[in-house]
Amino acid sequence: MGFFSSLSFLAPLYVVAGLTVGLPILFHLIRRTPRGRRDFSSTMFLQPSPPRITRRSRLDNWLLLLLRAAAVLLLVAAFCRPLWRHLQAGDAPESLHDIIILLDTSASLRRTGVWDEARAAVEEQVRAIGPNDSLELLTFDDATRVLMPATEWRELEATQRIDVALDRLSDLEPGWGASNLGDALIEAADRLEQAAAAGKVATTQQVFVVSDLQQGSRWEPLQRFEWPANVTVEFIAVGAQAAPTNAGLQIVGRPEVGDQPFVRVRVSNAANSERETFQVGWRDPLAQGGEADKLVGAIDVYVPSGQSRVVRMPRSGDEGFTAGELRLTGDDQPFDNQAFVAWPKSATAVIGMLGDDDSRDRNGLRFFVEPLFPSTPARAVRVLDDDDAVHAMSITATEPASLVIVSGKVTPGHAASAAEWLAGGGTVLLVCDSVAAEEALRTLTGVPLASLTEADVADYAMLREVDFDHPVFAPLDDPRYADVSKVHFWHYRRLDVTSLTESRVLATYESGDPALVEVPRGHGRLYILTSGWQRADSQLATWPKFVTIMNALLATTGVVNTATNQLVVGDAAPSAPDTRSTPASLTSSAAISFVRQSDTGPVAVDALSQPGLYRAVDADEATGARDWPWAVNLPADESQTAPLPASLLESLGLSLTSDLPTADEQQRQGAQLARVELEGRQRLWRWLLLAVLVLLVAETLLAARRPKALAAPRADE
Repeated sequence: MGFFSSLSFLAPLYVVAGLTVGLPILFHLIRRTPRGRRDFSSTMFLQPSPPRITRRSRLDNWLLLLLRAAAVLLLVAAFCRPLWRHLQAGDAPESLHDIIILLDTSASLRRTGVWDEARAAVEEQVRAIGPNDSLELLTFDDATRVLMPATEWRELEATQRIDVALDRLSDLEPGWGASNLGDALIEAADRLEQAAAAGKVATTQQVFVVSDLQQGSRWEPLQRFEWPANVTVEFIAVGAQAAPTNAGLQIVGRPEVGDQPFVRVRVSNAANSERETFQVGWRDPLAQGGEADKLVGAIDVYVPSGQSRVVRMPRSGDEGFTAGELRLTGDDQPFDNQAFVAWPKSATAVIGMLGDDDSRDRNGLRFFVEPLFPSTPARAVRVLDDDDAVHAMSITATEPASLVIVSGKVTPGHAASAAEWLAGGGTVLLVCDSVAAEEALRTLTGVPLASLTEADVADYAMLREVDFDHPVFAPLDDPRYADVSKVHFWHYRRLDVTSLTESRVLATYESGDPALVEVPRGHGRLYILTSGWQRADSQLATWPKFVTIMNALLATTGVVNTATNQLVVGDAAPSAPDTRSTPASLTSSAAISFVRQSDTGPVAVDALSQPGLYRAVDADEATGARDWPWAVNLPADESQTAPLPASLLESLGLSLTSDLPTADEQQRQGAQLARVELEGRQRLWRWLLLAVLVLLVAETLLAARRPKALAAPRADE
């Protein structure tokens, strides 16, 4: 009895179908009409009287009957999904939940007392995890990070799990990023769905969100996401006891550097603030000790609760200061009371022209260079010709060349200077406005067999394929600007790129001939344009997109617009402008480390992860920060510390904890899911179906061996 007492069924109602075992017995008891028939003449005048179907008094073919009945019973048992219970009722798991805890580590958690409250709430939830539950601990600000994966939780001993999770939590501090609540919830839902797809069975799947749920939380991604119905969410709000008055500073636009330099500053006041008057002023970068907290040029700003005001702050202090720090006073929370400003500096781009063009020739190349590279408040452009251009390529130049344009017939000396500068890391654009540029092509590429031939153009040629992945054409990588077929070329030169190793064709004509080619040369880059922009060759000079393309090419040399030096936490680290003599030392952002300016001096950092002023340092230099900083500020959303309305959370389509089943229902569901998982491992129904097939084969063979019915019945029948 003990063996069968552990037998259970997932679908016991199928036992009712076992009544069908009576069918084989019924068929065996029914008397059928004999198959053999013979007519006699003496009975031809008698009225037919068919035999009645009556019950037999005895059963024949017991073995065949047992085989058929056993097949029916085994088939019914297979549908009942049997399993052997290895656990008694008292050993059933108390709970079986997949749980994810999302902990908000955004900058708004830096308010006084809020982080301690959040950490205590997480600790309470971790300690409530059952021994059979699965836990995953995630943190989120502008990105979602895994603090403790579910795989690690399950691999640990049950007695170690809570201690390890709390140890991870003890070392955690809030960051300076924005609160991206929507993406964090979507990430949690995806992880729970992946766990379900992997075959892990759980009674419930639940997400606990520990956050201050401030109005600056970015919940909008949830509007485009269909939340899984089986995943419930419980919001644990913290920070209700924190001082409510909070105002924040944000830089609006970029600082202006005219005759009276100034910066626009937005002062935003939280919706639940109790004060409306604040002060904004500059912090003296040279002040020491207690004087460092005094404001210079402070002004009063009146901002009602839930509103914002933009004020103009004139530049304070010596114009030699390249950066500054604004501070706000008058509120309860200091985490967002700073705004850093990096004043833009006009970069100088020196463009050298080598060729026989006259700048006064309205039909030549040189005439259009200044319009192609206009000066802006953030970038001054100087164009130098011939000998002056050659001097700008030397290491003794006070203003080194950024880009050298070679066109037409070039003297051998000038071509050799350009080739040397190119190999050292410079950037050269060779404009093949005639086949006379062949000599310059050979000198610059170092390929004696490089040749140019005049292409045969019947009417005009157009561009066909463009490499939008290259930085030169990347600004046009948009459906609104990607059409490059509007410009016509009357003449161009054919260039065989097979002789140019490692060359990259950036644009082609309809004929397939290259229009723009990039060739690496030493540490530098050579660009070959096979047609000129003078009116006799093409419409490039009057094509508006050509200005964008040429300035993108100039930007690849390291001349950047420093108006982009106003960043927020979470932005990608920029590429630093290079101020040295040759572009051979240009480095990308991946090869640049950053130093943050602090009250105690420069601090080396790996990323722009907190507000402040940063300077770039070359990876191959132990010292020597570059001379222009970046300002990194707090995301503006983090200053909106008033709580989100409860109605908004309910309208996001989430399955909140009010939809959870009762404890008794969860216990019953857990026991049922445990049986499903156990039956899924055993799969006894497969063996039962196999037994059914064996019995049916045996029944078929036995039925085939039965003797045939007699041709005619006996008289006594």
